[in-house]
Amino acid sequence: MYIEFASAVIIAFKAFKRKQTFALNGLGVVHVIGENRVTVSLDANGASKSTLWDAICWCLYGKTPFGLGTNDIKPWLGGNPSVTVLIVADGREYLCQRVTSPKNLFTVNGEERADISEILPISFKLFISTILLPQGKDLFFDLQPKDKMALISEACDLERWDLRSLAASKAADAIDVMVNQFLEEQRHEEGALAELERTIDDVKIKSRAWGDKAAARVQVSKKALLDLEKRYERLTNELGSAVLAEDGALTELRASENRASDLGREGLVAMGRLDTLKARCNTLNNLIDDAEEELANLSTARECPMCGQPVKVADLVGHRQHLTRKSEGAAAELKAKTKERKVAVRDGEAIYASLEQSNIEAKQFRQKANEATDIITRLRPEVESLKREISDAKKVKEEINPHLETLKTLGGRRKQLKENLEDINEDIADTQAKAARARYWVKAFKDIKLQLIEEVLQELELTTNSMIEEVGLVDWEVHCDIEKETKKGTTQRLINIEISSPESRGKLVKWESYSGGERQRLRLIGSLALSDVLLARIGVDTNLEILDEPSVYWSLGGVRGLSEFLAYRAREREKTIFYVDHSAVESPHFSEVMRVIKEDDGAYIT
Repeated sequence: MYIEFASAVIIAFKAFKRKQTFALNGLGVVHVIGENRVTVSLDANGASKSTLWDAICWCLYGKTPFGLGTNDIKPWLGGNPSVTVLIVADGREYLCQRVTSPKNLFTVNGEERADISEILPISFKLFISTILLPQGKDLFFDLQPKDKMALISEACDLERWDLRSLAASKAADAIDVMVNQFLEEQRHEEGALAELERTIDDVKIKSRAWGDKAAARVQVSKKALLDLEKRYERLTNELGSAVLAEDGALTELRASENRASDLGREGLVAMGRLDTLKARCNTLNNLIDDAEEELANLSTARECPMCGQPVKVADLVGHRQHLTRKSEGAAAELKAKTKERKVAVRDGEAIYASLEQSNIEAKQFRQKANEATDIITRLRPEVESLKREISDAKKVKEEINPHLETLKTLGGRRKQLKENLEDINEDIADTQAKAARARYWVKAFKDIKLQLIEEVLQELELTTNSMIEEVGLVDWEVHCDIEKETKKGTTQRLINIEISSPESRGKLVKWESYSGGERQRLRLIGSLALSDVLLARIGVDTNLEILDEPSVYWSLGGVRGLSEFLAYRAREREKTIFYVDHSAVESPHFSEVMRVIKEDDGAYIT
């Protein structure tokens, strides 16, 4: 990117009251000198030469090289400060203006902007270290080692590596937190696993003890089971016999009771028949008696016993014959009925004898059934009790160790804990690897930055040493180093500048050890070299360099040599170099002389 500073316009800025316009893009060395007509004793000092560069710096960055802001650059003779700088970047013009009225405002081509960064990719610190070398301001060699490092880092945008290192450090810290969390989980899981292992050992002891007791119980149970089964078999047989006996007795009892019932009915029938025969026999006896009595009466009677009429003998004979037949018939029937009655009595006696025998048998069967029932009633609870005892005795053999299920559950828990620990250990390994990688990049990013700085310093050495003879330092060499051993023996990574000169006979000496003129030459040549290196690093080429009184402590010959060197530099790089000096030095190498005169009504340029 090529940046051309074309021109500047200053109005009411510090000692400048009237509008001052001057070009910034003429080739060659412009010798800027001043004359203080207000305080004549100061000669060129205080003529406001440096105010020109303060104005340009304030326009672009809102502050002077020494950090003075808007409130500090109030015009000494009144008015509202306004500075305009025309910049051409890659062929495009940008009119940059900063004013204080009606308000503090920075514009580019009439549009308000927050800053110049979109137009000019050069920071304030880089600007006053490369394009503008202010009077009285520390140059690169003057800076503290850490400030040298900071300048190069900022100019080459190397802070990004610090940011990346910081981000890596924060990432590593965050990962360390995760590692600690995983380690805490690991300790927790290991503690839980150790406690679980102790619990499993205790349960195993209890399980073995239970197994030993169970084995003893099984041995005892085997013998008891044999005894119980023998008793059970005997009692079962007795119970079966009693049940059969009860069943047989009840069967016989029911048969006997049925026979008794049948005999009872037969006896009742026989009794009824006997009563009927008895009644018939009595009736026949009465008929016979009545017939015999009537026959007896007929033999003497003259009248009919029935109607009381006199009867004839012939009639009585017929009646007597009738009565005789009737008596004989009744007697015959009585005889037959008497015989039948005897038979009925015998049959009834047989029936009742059978009935009595049947009742005796039924009583016997009932007694047997009751005895069998008593046996059954007694044996059944005992048999059921034996069944339960046998079942319990068998269960002893079939008992399940209650601790086995606990061990199974604990084993599952142990497996889970071990799996958790494996996962946690993997997480720890992964996160520790990530942390290690992050920690590696914490240093690696810093090392990258240092490597880039080393490259810059190598270029700075080469560039400085290629120009160093041009300022009268023949056989001098500049050495840049970024490491310094501390008193404690550690390495402190800072930029140090050391010089090898004919006087030091090859030994490296701090540049501050030399005289004022020598140091001034080193300061200038180092800053010019730094400008070349840093601007090239950020890809910027510009037409402008401003050296504000760089020749302090220089001899007249040295100044003339410097003017020749600057003219060569301006010609070779196609630059405009403003060389500011408090003394007027004539040199054929100056392409132009700019005078800044300060009078009572303000400073101006001629």
